[in-house]
Amino acid sequence: MTDEFKKILVVEDDTSIMKVEVYALKEEGFKVDMARNGAEALELIKKNDYGVILLDLVMPKRTGFDVMHDLKLHGNKVPILVFSNMTEAVSKEEALRLGARDYFHKNKIDLDELVEKVKKFIS
Repeated sequence: MTDEFKKILVVEDDTSIMKVEVYALKEEGFKVDMARNGAEALELIKKNDYGVILLDLVMPKRTGFDVMHDLKLHGNKVPILVFSNMTEAVSKEEALRLGARDYFHKNKIDLDELVEKVKKFIS
């Protein structure tokens, strides 16, 4: 795995959740960039290559759905793992339709599981 593909983008507007996610991923040797909203995420994606994007759905400025729509429109193939508290089946279906590779609930996953899911999809 090359260094550029060990780089992960975490897109999360909840600072405490982001800190925990980033800490767990860095402990495993990943390089991690952070965005607090969808607009910031899209700017970072234009400038960097990521192996995985860990994406929340409900955020200010641009939602996770907006981000996935834009990436799909521009042919971006980076694996997206949606990490959200939205529990409606329609949210999961829409995220998967827009290209998410996996969808899991923040309150139902532990950090070891999160790291394993990232490892599964990183190139």
